[in-house]
Amino acid sequence: MTDFKVGDKVRRIDKSEWPEEYGVIGQVYEVLEGNLVVIPGKGEASPISFELVEEAMEYEVGKPYLWFGGDCPLPKGTKVNIRLGKKDMYTVNTGWTGVYSSEEIGWGHSHSDGNVVMFKVVSYPHPEPVKRSVTLELTEDQIKAIESVLAKESRLAV
Repeated sequence: MTDFKVGDKVRRIDKSEWPEEYGVIGQVYEVLEGNLVVIPGKGEASPISFELVEEAMEYEVGKPYLWFGGDCPLPKGTKVNIRLGKKDMYTVNTGWTGVYSSEEIGWGHSHSDGNVVMFKVVSYPHPEPVKRSVTLELTEDQIKAIESVLAKESRLAV
């Protein structure tokens, strides 16, 4: 028997008699709670009917996503707007918060009404430029060719 954790991506591998409650064959779902709740408000599906999917979820900038708790789904430094509410989703604040960095937020759920229940990516972190030191060994002919090009472009002080 396979144990899945909240936030895992799983794919239904066999047909369900109740797909509206337990998922459609071939469809990828996110584990929302318990061992295998994949559809909000429905019961736990059988773990043997699913396989773990290793692909990472990519979230579109500006698109709202529901969040049912678990580990932060975003890379460090991602900027997000969030909406808070109760983990059962019956109470959700009407407004989006200001912009926060993903690591500033508690993504798990408690019994309060201050849980992240929706989020929108504002921006992803930009990768830092890679700085490299390069040493070249050039022949005399290569050096003369470079000097010639730089002289034509007025970059070489004579």
